[in-house]
Amino acid sequence: MTKRQWSLVVVMILLNYIIFSQLFNRMMNSYSAVVVATPTAGPTFTPAPTSTMAVFPPTPTVTLEPTITNTPVILTDEQKQATSVALTVEAAPPPTPTPEDRRPMVTPSQGTVNLRSGPGTNYPKVGALPVGKSLEITGRNNASTWWQVSSTGGLVWIAASVTTASNVDNNDIPVVQAPPPPQPPTATPAPQPTVPPQPEHQYTIVNIFGQVNEAITQIRGNITDAGGAPVNGLRVRVRSGSFCTVAYPSGTPGVYPAGNYDILLDNHAKPGTWQVAIVNGPSNPNDTHCNDSLAVLSEEVSVSTNQKEGVVFIEWKKNY
Repeated sequence: MTKRQWSLVVVMILLNYIIFSQLFNRMMNSYSAVVVATPTAGPTFTPAPTSTMAVFPPTPTVTLEPTITNTPVILTDEQKQATSVALTVEAAPPPTPTPEDRRPMVTPSQGTVNLRSGPGTNYPKVGALPVGKSLEITGRNNASTWWQVSSTGGLVWIAASVTTASNVDNNDIPVVQAPPPPQPPTATPAPQPTVPPQPEHQYTIVNIFGQVNEAITQIRGNITDAGGAPVNGLRVRVRSGSFCTVAYPSGTPGVYPAGNYDILLDNHAKPGTWQVAIVNGPSNPNDTHCNDSLAVLSEEVSVSTNQKEGVVFIEWKKNY
């Protein structure tokens, strides 16, 4: 107990002592004598031989109780002051008002807003701030288009264009150096399909066979593109030792069907070995002479004729 409380207890004890002392004195003054009734002996009877004498009990003593009178107690000024002090309750001081929160805060303007690791949409998303929630602003970028805010996960960034800021004065919000922008992921090159090596020559042989003909010695055939369509205007060269000649252009109108060619080597079948290839030129379609300037467009294949099979048929197809 405090010193003040002990003082109140002592005052109350003294006050009770004074009140009961006054009451006791008044009670003693009004006390009256006790009246005692003395019993009187009754007549004596001589009992008969067969009877029993009756015994009367003594008359009880009546004691008068003192009467308690409610007498008002008159207190001195000192007692009244002590009583007033004892009954006074000290009022608690009024609560100190909480100062208004003036921290700079930001909240989404409409929908949930992304939180990013830096001031820009090129930074990865690290969280989101829903409508109705706020975060404290700790910084800004130089253009004040992004706020740096404090979240449970650390310092993150939120776009100013989709948020509402309060208690903000840009002069009081420090400019924060943005973290380095993330590097774009290194693209893993897709595996390239294996491309077969390009053939050395533009045209290649797809079929070759001999024909029984004892009347002539001849090299003939046709030339097509990769899709099988006939190719006109190409020359076929035939060599054997010092002999060399070229056919008229393939598909020459009035001479060969489209894509076809032939070279008559002799008017009867004879044995021989011939080197055959497709060449580019000469430019004069009527020129059948060979020269070293002709570009070879195919591999040069060796074929043979004999006295029974004087004709060799060669089919060519374009590779590219």
